[in-house]
Amino acid sequence: MKRIFAVGLAVCLAAFSHTAIAAHTRAALLLTATAAKPGDTLTAAIRLQMDPGWHTYWHNGGDAGGPTKIEWQLPSGVTAGEIQWPAPEKYSAEGLITYVYHDEVVLLVPLKLDTNLKPGAVELRAKVSWLECEKVCVPGKEDVGQTEYWRYHTIFRRRRSH
Repeated sequence: MKRIFAVGLAVCLAAFSHTAIAAHTRAALLLTATAAKPGDTLTAAIRLQMDPGWHTYWHNGGDAGGPTKIEWQLPSGVTAGEIQWPAPEKYSAEGLITYVYHDEVVLLVPLKLDTNLKPGAVELRAKVSWLECEKVCVPGKEDVGQTEYWRYHTIFRRRRSH
């Protein structure tokens, strides 16, 4: 009985490890600034890094492929704009023309801070999903996020007494 349990556990661990290794693209959330004031627009960046030989797709994949999607989970007072897509590489394989990114791509997204946003800790999260391909294509996804402490400064002027 113990042997059956051990074999079953080994199979489960191998399957789990294979799933963890199967991702050929990693995602990260980067921010351009940690100091801002209400009403500012900051830039968030979703960086995708692909293993050698693998690629992801532009917003118009061409004959095949699908774009990276970002599902933001933002606090009240922070809104995300549209993805700013860098120019892709034209890629031809098996008679299909696609538009892709190899190695790394940084997708920029403006984040607008409401004029009533209070200073303090803000959690920025996103569910990022993509199609990654080499010889075969597989869907990939990752939850990314950061907790930032938004600081903004007001310049105080001292009154001089004469």
